[in-house]
Amino acid sequence: MPPRPGTLHGHAKVAVVCLGNPLYGDDAAGLIVCRLINPPPGVRVVEAGQDASRAISLLASGYHVILVDAVQAPGVEPGTVIVLEGADAARHLHTPPGTHGLSPLGLPGVEARLTLVGIVVSRVGLGEPVSREAARGAVLAAQLITELLSGGGNRVEGSEDTRTRG
Repeated sequence: MPPRPGTLHGHAKVAVVCLGNPLYGDDAAGLIVCRLINPPPGVRVVEAGQDASRAISLLASGYHVILVDAVQAPGVEPGTVIVLEGADAARHLHTPPGTHGLSPLGLPGVEARLTLVGIVVSRVGLGEPVSREAARGAVLAAQLITELLSGGGNRVEGSEDTRTRG
C-alpha cells in the first residue's frame, strides 16, 4: 500500500521548513523552494528565513521536518540537490557550512524525523544575485519535495541521495 499523501516515513505530522537569506545570492535557494512546492493538505510549510529554531520547535513537537537550505559541498556541481536523513541532516544545522548554529541531536527520535533537502550553491556574497544553477536546483528540490509528500518516489533527475513566513 503506498504512503498516504501528506505523510512521510510513517509520520502523520509533516512540516517543510525553508531556510535562507535573500540578500546573500544563492543562500536564497531554500526560500525559492518554499514558494514553488505544492504540498498536500495538512503539511505545514514555513518560510523561516534564517531562523532555524523554527525547525527545532517543530521537531520537538513531533513533526517530521523536511529542512530546505542552501549547502556548500566542495567538488559537487552547483545546483545539485542533496538529500540527507537523520543525524547527517541534523549536523547541517550545527556545524559549518551550516550557518545556523543549532543542534537538534538531543531531541528524542530526531534521527527518524529529519530530512535535509540541500541545494548545492556557489555564490553567497552580500548583494549577489541568485545563480542559474541555484535557481535550477531550487526547482529540482521543489519537485522532489512535492513528490515525496505525494507518496511518490524519492529521486528526481539531478538529485543525489547522500506558507508561513517567519
